[in-house]
This record gives sequence, structure tokens and C-alpha cells, in this order.
Amino acid sequence: MRVAWTAATLWLGLAISHGARAQDAGRPDAGAPDAGRVDAGRADAGRPDAGRSDAGLSDASVTDAATRDGSLGDAGPDEPPAPPLRAFARDPSAQVARGRDVAVTAGDVAAVINARPAALRGTFAAASELDRVGEELVRERLLAAEARRRRLDRDPRIRRELDRILARAVLDPLVDASLREPVAAADVQRYYDSHPADFTRPERVRTSVIVLEDEPTARRVLAMVRRSRPGAFRGIVRRFSTDRRSRRRSGDAGFWDRVGGGTDPALVDAAFALAAPGQLVDHVVATQDELFYIIRLDERRPAEVIPLADLRVTIESRIRRERLGVLEDHVASSLAHQAGVQATPASRVVRMVPERASATAGRDAGVSRDAGR
Repeated sequence: MRVAWTAATLWLGLAISHGARAQDAGRPDAGAPDAGRVDAGRADAGRPDAGRSDAGLSDASVTDAATRDGSLGDAGPDEPPAPPLRAFARDPSAQVARGRDVAVTAGDVAAVINARPAALRGTFAAASELDRVGEELVRERLLAAEARRRRLDRDPRIRRELDRILARAVLDPLVDASLREPVAAADVQRYYDSHPADFTRPERVRTSVIVLEDEPTARRVLAMVRRSRPGAFRGIVRRFSTDRRSRRRSGDAGFWDRVGGGTDPALVDAAFALAAPGQLVDHVVATQDELFYIIRLDERRPAEVIPLADLRVTIESRIRRERLGVLEDHVASSLAHQAGVQATPASRVVRMVPERASATAGRDAGVSRDAGR
């Protein structure tokens, strides 16, 4: 298939966009610190299109390129930050490429670039990057045209993906509005007061460990630790422990608690049974993965409530997500009512069976090829 390229990318320049800078600066989440947040996620982090890259350009690759060319670098102490750039097509209809099944215009290229965060657009100042966007758009549209020629657009899986995209197109404006909506301080305080368990750190113990792969050796090393002065523990760790991570930290295993679930319960129970820092568990502790631990208590911290000041951004994000969920449910319920939907719980008509029996089970249940649409 022959595609004719034109010189339209020469018409596509990068113009300084003060409006884009003002728009980004006015967003409520602009510049909000994520460090120290419990869930550190934005309200739209779970969206199917979060982090989506148009025309095959990943955010990571753009960020790397921007870092290399200095567009994301820090300005000098006396140098004001550079204003963000925006793609500008003097003639949006100018052809970048044309062919029997594809057409890409300067406006298409500009739209892809301007959909990027303002801080990342500077990387497209290079002509080679503009050309790459055009080439990726052509490839994407050629492949899409080929998919339609093969009637893949009628595949139930493709239709479901399209349904999801269209659903997000309806809901995305609600997400954007939710992100802009301020959260009152009283609402933050009320949420904090009504979720004490979410914002309480449990009692924790900090331990140092020596990990060995057989019990007889572990018992001999434990006896050696008991005979040694306290300062010798680190040297014994480096000499005998088989766990590289804790060995690099001179045996420090960090904090354990009873609610996290990430540490073998036998280790946690043995450590919490110790009363004072410096004490050793008097026996070798075996774990479910057949390793043998020598445990020393280094520190014990009581349960503590995390101050509201450290959680304000996290709680605001949670409140926005909850509001958005209620709003999305309301939209879906309203549409279902308008459409006269009569729903049956899926569990009444679908059951889980071993994969080898799924074909027979599907025939028994009368599942069609379009099931799940």
C-alpha cells in the first residue's frame, strides 16, 4: 500500500502557550505533593486509560527524552522557568500523509502532542520528534484499517473494548469535574474522625535476624551469638546469614506488626514475645518456607494515630473518589431506568467450571459466541 508523505510537518511549529500554563496551574492537584501519602494515588489512577499513550508514545520514553534535552530540568537560581509549549498548526488540514486507507493531517499531529501534560511537550520541539508522531499516527491508522478489512471490529472482544472506551468518554468529564471540586476542611475532619482504624499504625517491633537453611547450623550459630558480646552480632550476620537483603543491612529486618500479613506468623509471634530491646528469641524459629531464623529485638513501638496534618491530601483524594463513585452509580442507574433494563444476577446464569470442561459447560448453559457483550 503506497502512502504519500508531504512536507506538512514543516507547517507544524511549537508555540508558547501561556493559556496552557494558566490552565495547568489552576488545577487543584497541580503541584500537590505525593510523598508520604498512604495511597498516593490520584482519583483517576484506576481509570482504564490512565497513563495511555497516543500514537505508541509512552509517557516514560517522553519523560526520558525530556530529561535528556533539559526540558524537565531545574531552572537556574536567576533563571525564570520556561513557559510550557503547545503544538501549533498554521493549517490544521495540511496533509502529513495520505493514501487509500489513511490520512493524517497537521491538526491530528498537534492534537496528539497537546493531549500530553504541559511539562512533557518540550521534547517535541525537535523536528525528528514531530516526524515520529506523524509516522506513528500513520502506522496506527493503517493497522486499524487492516483490522476493519479483516472484520476484527466485529469481534466480541473488540466490541467490549470499544464499549469501555465509549463509557469512559461519558464518565471522563465527571472525573475531571471531581478533581476540580474543592473538599471542605470540615469534610476532611469528619472523614478522619469516622475512620480511625485506617489512620492508626499498629504496634510494631523492629528486629535483626540471622537466616540459615538448616536447623543444626542455626542452633550452633544461636549458641555462638549467646556467647558473644552484643556488638559481635553484625559480624556473625555477615559471616553466616543466607538472606542477602538483611545481610546487607547487618541483619536489620525492619518493622513487623501483627496486622500486615507480610511476615511469617511464627516470626512475628516470636518477636512480640520479647520484652526488651537486645533480647534474643531463645530458640531457632522455623518458617513455612523451611528457613531457620535467629531473632533479636531492637525496638518496640506502641500503636499510634497518624496526625491529620500528614493525611490531608490522602483523605481529600479518598473523598473525591467516593463522590465520583456515587455520581457514576447515579448516571448508570438513571440510564438503566430510561432504557427499562431488567437485570438478573449473573451468578444465576454463569458458573465456574474446570477449564477442560468449559466447552461442554458452555453448551449446557447455552452460551453464545457473543456472550459477555
